[in-house]
This record gives sequence, structure tokens and C-alpha cells, in this order.
Amino acid sequence: MNPIAEQLATALALGLLVGLQRQRAASQIAGIRTFPLITVLGTLTALLLDRAGPWPLVAGFLAVAALTVTANTLKARAGRHSPGITTEAAALLMYAVGAYLVLGSRNAAVAVGVGTAVLLNAKEFLHGFAEKLGAHDMHAILRFALMSFIILPLVPNRAFGPYAVLNPYQIWLMVVLVVGLGLAGYIAYKFLAGRTGLVLSGLLGGLISSTATTVTFARRGRDAHAAGPCAFVIILACTVLYARLLVEIAAVAGPHTAAIATPIAFLGIVSLLTALVAWSSAPITNAAAPEQGNPTELRPALLFGGLYAVILLATAAARHHFGGAGLYTIAAISGLTDLDAITLSSARLAAEG
Repeated sequence: MNPIAEQLATALALGLLVGLQRQRAASQIAGIRTFPLITVLGTLTALLLDRAGPWPLVAGFLAVAALTVTANTLKARAGRHSPGITTEAAALLMYAVGAYLVLGSRNAAVAVGVGTAVLLNAKEFLHGFAEKLGAHDMHAILRFALMSFIILPLVPNRAFGPYAVLNPYQIWLMVVLVVGLGLAGYIAYKFLAGRTGLVLSGLLGGLISSTATTVTFARRGRDAHAAGPCAFVIILACTVLYARLLVEIAAVAGPHTAAIATPIAFLGIVSLLTALVAWSSAPITNAAAPEQGNPTELRPALLFGGLYAVILLATAAARHHFGGAGLYTIAAISGLTDLDAITLSSARLAAEG
């Protein structure tokens, strides 16, 4: 297909997709006909850059903006004005998507166009999600954003200290990874806390803190009738822990991921089979997951970062002076305190040879 025809056809398809969603949402400004026109207009004005310079592109954007303002004004005069400028923003974005099909990456433009349609269609879910979040939950998300997008880029990305294994950027990146996994489980817990049964209790407990889940359900297991279900939850939480370790290894170990992950995956499968046996003998009951703490508190994050750095240094030193025996000793000791730290440090050392 001719490249220009392909660009125009893609712009038309993306515009139709977003326009269909807006039409179903009963938008009073733009729908299934208007959005394709806006997106194709963006593509055409971008195609004129070589012949007429940037002015048609700028004029087209200003024209789309003026049309949305006019439509909003007319809607307000007709007494049909409703709060929000979602459709107007989507119109301007789709104009830019149409232009980017010519000026930039086609794949990126398609991803933005499809993502826009998905985002617009997820209105009820996103509004419900925002309403369920409390002030502490919002603080947790913002703290994670601060750790990931503000602090991480500012941290020096070079090795310090003995054995050249203490890279502040890599250390903080591991903090972000572990906190992110915990935050995902924490948010899932907040939304499912009122409906958690045995399976969800084990899944969420293993994702956030298998230790806390084990202690909580071990206490509940003092009752003979609850021993079976509590055993199932604890084993399932440990199974999820293996899955969590596999995610961490995949993020750090590079080309050695398969070699490191295979025995851990085997242990995870054994644990899963054990959990299924426990499930078959446990009565089906509801069980509330233990109350979970906020995983993005700065102090625990700093403590984990310090622990990770210490284990990283100790692992390198033990490997250098004592070989495998020293490494196993460090692993055994650190495994009693934090399995994430020894997993990430060992995987990183393997990735670096």
C-alpha cells in the first residue's frame, strides 16, 4: 500500500474507534463522524509540511481548538452544558495523533489512539477506582511516583565502595521494584478486602507480606476447625512468594534469568501442588486477609535499601574470600530477614558476571 494511503487509512481507523466510543457515551460535541475527520485533518496538515511549512499544522490545531470552544458555547446556550472537557481534550489529542502518524512513529501513534479509546471507555471503572481510594492510599501512590520519577533519575548511576558493587541507582531501582510489587498488592487488598476468601487471602498475603500472612493465619489456626483453611492460605502465600521472586529475577538477572529461575519455578510448582492438596481438604469458608500496612512509607523503603546494599556487599565479599560456602552462609542469614534483598543482590551479581 502507498505510504500516504496507509497513513490516511490508519488515521481514519483510529478516529472511528475513538468516535465510536464518544458516540456511545452520547457526547454532544463530537462523535463517530467528527473524530475521523479531526484525525485525518491532522494527518493531511502534517503531509503539507514539506510544501507549506508548519503553518497548516498549527492552523489546523487552532481550528480544532476553536471548533471545540464554539461547540461548548453553543451547548451552554442551549442549556445542555455538562461539566468536563473530556471530548474536547480527546479531539485535540486525536488531531495530534493524526499528525504524528506522518511525523513520528506509526506504532506510537496507533498505541496512543487505541489507548485513548480504552481510557475514554474506562470512565466508570476509573471514577469508581478514584472514589474508593482514601487519603492514605493517594499518599501511597504519590510517594511511589516520587520514588520512581523524581528520586530515581537524580541518584548517581555509578559504582562505589569495595568490589564496585554499590551502585546507588541500582540500589534505589531495587527499592522501587519491591515497593511497586507491594503497592500493587496493597491496592488489590483495599479493593477486595470486603470480599476476600481463602484464595484471595493467600494471593494478596503472598504479594504484600507472606510473613504477616503466616503469623496472622497461624494464630487463627489454633482453632481445630480453622487449621485446614489456615494451612491452605499460608501455603498459597508462600507459593505467591516464589512468583514474586521470579518477577524480581526477570527484572535483574538478564541473560542468566532462565538458569536462576528454573529451580525456583520448580519449588513454586511443588508449593502450588501442596496448596491444592491443602485446598482439597479445607472446607470452603470466607477468610478476611490481615490488615496490611502502607508499602510506600519512606522509612521501610530506606531500611530495605540499606539492607540490600549490605547484603550486596557481604555477598560479593563472601564470594571473593570464601567462594560458594561464604555465599551460602550469607544467603542463609539474609533469608531469615528479607528474601527480596538476597534474591535481587544475587541475581544482579550473576547478571554482572
